[in-house]
Amino acid sequence: MKKCITLIFCLMLSIAYSQELIVNDSIKITLVKSKEVSKTFNARSKTKLKSKEAEKILVRCKIESIHKTPVDINAFSLLDTSNKLRYRITEFMGYKAVGIGGTGVRYKPYLKKRLVNKKGRPYPSLNLPKYDKKVKDSFDTYLFEGYTNVMVPITFSKSKKLNSIVYYGPVEGNNFTAEMFFTVIVSKAEPYLELYYGKEKVAPIEME
Repeated sequence: MKKCITLIFCLMLSIAYSQELIVNDSIKITLVKSKEVSKTFNARSKTKLKSKEAEKILVRCKIESIHKTPVDINAFSLLDTSNKLRYRITEFMGYKAVGIGGTGVRYKPYLKKRLVNKKGRPYPSLNLPKYDKKVKDSFDTYLFEGYTNVMVPITFSKSKKLNSIVYYGPVEGNNFTAEMFFTVIVSKAEPYLELYYGKEKVAPIEME
């Protein structure tokens, strides 16, 4: 039976790495840096974290699509091997330097839960990500025996009590930098974190 925890939050020390993994001869992942970031402000993050029992972790990777095919960013997760918890990405940003004629990195966020008003209509003024069940979310595809999945919804409106887990469509861009934010529980035993892509371990992630 699959176990799952859903945490609802209103969503400094740096450690440098240079560890590399090639997955299925198709994706090269290089861990560049991980760091604990401010819960309330980060130039690239739109969420705020108010819980005293959790920390916000940024993991930055260089990603190369060897066969120039779209990259499934939802396959990334953080495993806490001390507490047997598996974290999904709370927030993601992909970017690269844009040269002449370049278009950068293309991807779209999607809602796991359809958010509509009492009339069954969307909230156009909130500029919410789309809900489209046809777009695959692969996070649940990679199950780890004995681990509980931890998923943190983003609150889009406190007054309307609108929140949903966000996932991402295929990332189109052969070479790009991925910045992934995770919300990690720190109220239990000291976490020992490892970055995974699918079932493949990329590198350990240190917290101090």
